[in-house]
Amino acid sequence: MGSYRVSMDIGGTFTDVVTYDEDTGTFAAGKASTTPGNLSEGVLEGLGSVIGRTSDIGFLVHGTTQGLNAFLERRGVKVLLLGTAGAEDSYHIARGPRTRLYDLHYRKPEPLVPRRDVRGIGGRIAADGSELEPLDEAAVRLAAADVRAQGHGAVAVAFLFSYKNPAHELRARRSCSPSSATTSPSRSRTRPPRSGVSTSAPRPPWWRATPARSCGATCSSSRTGCAATVSASRCTSCSPPAAS
Repeated sequence: MGSYRVSMDIGGTFTDVVTYDEDTGTFAAGKASTTPGNLSEGVLEGLGSVIGRTSDIGFLVHGTTQGLNAFLERRGVKVLLLGTAGAEDSYHIARGPRTRLYDLHYRKPEPLVPRRDVRGIGGRIAADGSELEPLDEAAVRLAAADVRAQGHGAVAVAFLFSYKNPAHELRARRSCSPSSATTSPSRSRTRPPRSGVSTSAPRPPWWRATPARSCGATCSSSRTGCAATVSASRCTSCSPPAAS
């Protein structure tokens, strides 16, 4: 196993790389021009400036300003979102703290995927991971067939409780893959475009678990991923400051 721990970020202008050699305890930093046409070229050039061989890397973490900018600027490919039928509006209903509770002019941020690009797919996994209703694979294949016609470049699959049992998401992913063919009453046999298909199941568990408070109590906030410093009386991040 390699001795280098590597962290890198692809920015709009430069790709930055920082390495730590666990054998010698030394750090090194490199920089290369970002290559928009093929971002991996800039990454490899940056890595090559600080290490000899990629096989020497034992750990790598990658943060990308390019990816964040794509979200913020709302650019990139059109995405089709497959959700559990009956709960497909959850994405647009959303949840989260209302920091301006009494602001009559408050508007939720516009979702990245418009409602017209969200499809409800039959099938249900229970909270314990058991199957309550089999996946409607015909509906998945029909959605995959529409991907080409409507110009989607990627498919996101997010079914309820898939982190407990990803079987439905994985089957939906296979049905949406470029090698999968589909037949529908209104169109001849066709294949979806070469689009990426991602699922929600691999998301790290710490994005779902409510953290314990350092005082031993359970944080009462519904926010996930909270890493706040807390006192014995309240969570200083999730609870509002006491009135003076």
